[in-house]
Amino acid sequence: MEIEKESEKCSGCQRTRSFELFLGLNKTYSTCLICRNQKKANRDNQKRKRKEIEHENIDLIEYDNLMDEYLSILKEFNDEENKENGLSFKKTLNIVMLNDNSSKNIAEGIIEQISDADNFNWRYI
Repeated sequence: MEIEKESEKCSGCQRTRSFELFLGLNKTYSTCLICRNQKKANRDNQKRKRKEIEHENIDLIEYDNLMDEYLSILKEFNDEENKENGLSFKKTLNIVMLNDNSSKNIAEGIIEQISDADNFNWRYI
């Protein structure tokens, strides 16, 4: 005599669900179909986000070219009549080849170069 299960406890959500939610094509799962679908959707979403980040257009600049780029943008800013929005300078700096690549030393070097270029003294309080 065969006894048929009507429900089973899911190993994912810990809820008791209908036995049909645990059936696959050739096997029975311990996780219900709802949890399996949510897990797959999460994996697909994370994979999509990783691909977006990999294909993002990054404006990478070398440390030696940083000042030329900054001065070019500063000149454009000074030449424009509409300065209400302020100066925006956003670059991704390639620090791989720098000898002393601690974040603090790189930041101090950038601040010193910008201060020399625009005659503005940066102070952090």
